[in-house]
Amino acid sequence: MKVGSGDFIYEVIHNWGRLPAGWSLGSVPNGACDSQGRVYVFTRSEHPVLVFDPDGRFLGSWGEDIFSRPHGILITPDDIAYCTDDKDHTVRKCTLDGKVLMTLGTKDQPTDTGYDGKNWRTIKKSGPPFHRPTNLALSPGGDMYVSDGYGNARVHKFSPEGKLLFSWGEPGDGPGQFAIVHSVRTDKKGLSTSLTGKTPASSCLPPRVNLSPSGRTCRSPRDSTWVRMGCSIPLKSR
Repeated sequence: MKVGSGDFIYEVIHNWGRLPAGWSLGSVPNGACDSQGRVYVFTRSEHPVLVFDPDGRFLGSWGEDIFSRPHGILITPDDIAYCTDDKDHTVRKCTLDGKVLMTLGTKDQPTDTGYDGKNWRTIKKSGPPFHRPTNLALSPGGDMYVSDGYGNARVHKFSPEGKLLFSWGEPGDGPGQFAIVHSVRTDKKGLSTSLTGKTPASSCLPPRVNLSPSGRTCRSPRDSTWVRMGCSIPLKSR
């Protein structure tokens, strides 16, 4: 059965993705496609990155000696993969054959936020990168935005070279505050960010950027538990 409309029509294809004998997908938090239509399944299994052609034929895997707990994967139009690992507290920039080009964060060294490792309500303060980061988005200029995440309450902006430019957010339920910062997105023009997570809608207004007039409204109810927020904000700091 097909669902959706216009340019966004989807259909479930059962038994797509044929794995080698004895392999399994495990838990699959995310996936992405490259410029050739190949599918990269980011999975919590013995083989973290599983690669398939568009018809579901298995092409290979990588990441076996790299990732602890896959969470988010983004593949750019020039075929670079950004992989977020929320257990070892890093984001890695990789080639599509698994070569690590850059690592943000320090493996197995979470920042101190008071988080007890289980309950986001135990976060007492926001901290620098990272404590269980979840996802990454890129601006058109290559700046990186990382949602951080399960054990922190911040969004971090990095330069294309990996320099931390600024961060915003703190634990709470008011403006500029977050509970779980789960996903981050930028639009095609680089004019807005969209954050998804367990947090009030007003929390998508970062205090350290210049807000456009339209960026002062978030079209989500404040009493919603899980919300998707879109706010128009320039991507340059003051």
